[in-house]
Amino acid sequence: MMTKQEFELLAEIVAEKTLLCNKEILTVKEAAMYMGVKRSYLYTLMRARKLPYYKPTGKLCYFEHSELKAWMQRSKVVAVEADKKE
Repeated sequence: MMTKQEFELLAEIVAEKTLLCNKEILTVKEAAMYMGVKRSYLYTLMRARKLPYYKPTGKLCYFEHSELKAWMQRSKVVAVEADKKE
């Protein structure tokens, strides 16, 4: 059985993950979590201008959820069916 603390932590994680799926604009932390990468790697992609992002105040960076999804899906590797032996 879960303790109250464990339950609250789990509820917080579920709420955070659910919010990520529904937000259109993400922060650096949220974008890294959504993409499954470390923030340092995200910053590397940003410095190299390989990833689209917005910087409206000149300091804080934001990402559009749909653009991140499109970027992650841009280099599709097609599966090859193995030869069937009869």
